[in-house]
Amino acid sequence: MDQQIPISFQMQFFNSVMLLAQTQQSILFDTVGFHDGYTGSSVTPVEMFGRFDLIKKTGRSEKTPVSEIEIFKPWLYPEDYHGAILTDWADLLKAGAGTQSGFVQSVSKSAGRRWDNLILRGFFANLWHGQKGLEQMPFDFTNNTVSVGVGASSATGLNTRKIEMGLKKLKQQSLFLGYEEVFMVLDSTGNDQLIRDIKAVHKDFEKLGGKIEKGMLLEYQGVKFKHIEFLNPVEYPDAEDLFDADTNVALYPMYVKSRMHLGAWKSFSMKAAERPDLSHAQQIYAYMSANATRLEKSTGVLAIESDVTK
Repeated sequence: MDQQIPISFQMQFFNSVMLLAQTQQSILFDTVGFHDGYTGSSVTPVEMFGRFDLIKKTGRSEKTPVSEIEIFKPWLYPEDYHGAILTDWADLLKAGAGTQSGFVQSVSKSAGRRWDNLILRGFFANLWHGQKGLEQMPFDFTNNTVSVGVGASSATGLNTRKIEMGLKKLKQQSLFLGYEEVFMVLDSTGNDQLIRDIKAVHKDFEKLGGKIEKGMLLEYQGVKFKHIEFLNPVEYPDAEDLFDADTNVALYPMYVKSRMHLGAWKSFSMKAAERPDLSHAQQIYAYMSANATRLEKSTGVLAIESDVTK
């Protein structure tokens, strides 16, 4: 009996994994810019051009004012991830290759978690930049942090005042929030803190663009909340810098989509093969090469501090 997995089954399996990974299993995938198909050892996703102003002309034949526009080049370096699943040929076929298959669900969740881990780390990690991408710039916490004490007399959890101050900071960075999508990462602790504050302070919550469904805050004043338990070190080990265990302060990212980028050299690829050395088990090998970064040196991404014990 032929023990090879049919090509048609493999293609359906792989397509189902990709569909789920992008639409369901990754929570943050649709909140950042994305490009697949990079080549080379590093890339510049975009070139960010600085400010340029026209100067009022005050006389005939006057000297033309000449300005140099700053060009900021963020760089992205790929990281490779891989793994394999061993399974019996018959069990794999019985499970099916559709989106409801247990095998498909497991592999797609792995891809989704990896993308989310890269994005979470990219919020506040050092930014590679320069003409050749050899310089590093740390996140500007001085100008892009909403302090843990905002909205109270001492350290406190998330509250609507912090959200409002975050929006004000983004507007002060000359970002056109009417055209930009603003997102904020939120876990169950932060969700409870915000809802508790809303019930205590804002009776006209819905008039402020608020939306809650099934106990989850979805939107407030144009900020869309993405629920992810990013403080869980098992699920999201790359987010370790978003929490300080000594102070119990967590950093909740608030950002605009245009300032975060997820790049892939290989978004997700899989290959099935028979393993004669392991009783002819079927091996499904998965591989990804990707990374994420901020695109601006000091705009578009904020750290909202919260005491998770409050």
